[in-house]
Amino acid sequence: MRPILRPAAAAAADIEEAFLWYERQRTGLGDDFFAAVQSALDNIVTHPTRYPVIHRNTRRAGNRVCDG
Repeated sequence: MRPILRPAAAAAADIEEAFLWYERQRTGLGDDFFAAVQSALDNIVTHPTRYPVIHRNTRRAGNRVCDG
């Protein structure tokens, strides 16, 4: 069974705030942002060791800038 990754409450609030900000910039851009977040979370679950350890058992997934 594939593990489920759920962001902490503070992270989920940040994601929601960013979604709303992107939506205010252009309708649909929030959906693009959320799809990118979901893709990153899926990659973390699928390939957790791909990302560098930054402290003990904590890893950092990089982000990338997308042209829109």
